[in-house]
Amino acid sequence: MALATRSAAVLGTALFAFAALAPAAHAAPTPSPAPAAADSYLTNIEWGSHPGYDRVQLDFGGPVPAFGVTRVSELTNCGSGKPVSLPGTEFIEVNVGASAHDENGNSTFPGAWQKVLSLPFVTGYAITCDFEGDLRVGVGFRGHHTFTTSPQSGPSRIAIDVKA
Repeated sequence: MALATRSAAVLGTALFAFAALAPAAHAAPTPSPAPAAADSYLTNIEWGSHPGYDRVQLDFGGPVPAFGVTRVSELTNCGSGKPVSLPGTEFIEVNVGASAHDENGNSTFPGAWQKVLSLPFVTGYAITCDFEGDLRVGVGFRGHHTFTTSPQSGPSRIAIDVKA
């Protein structure tokens, strides 16, 4: 038993000495947070028809926010989960890291939150969500079309081009 106790004491001393020589462990610095969604506000939605494509454009105050686009079978309201009625046979939803209101709850988007359009391909748009930096805008099409999205600056905007 004395040997076991002595071995444990030597081992403990060695570990203590090793720990004392090792550099102190520090937590990795916390990276600065990404810009908050409140850094970008929806200020306008524009639309138009051009030869071979229709464009819906989301304009922003602040930097162009991160975004993603998904084809969906129907548009739904993020708060209630209820379908959003918009004409069209196909839909996309643009999910944007922005808001349509400022930090005081005041709207930054003066336009209609849902608009039926009479363009050759695009049937309309609807803002389907504006909650805690989760802004979603749905766009309806007539028929099956391809589309592209492109962020643009000066001014900050996201262009959605729906092609024949």
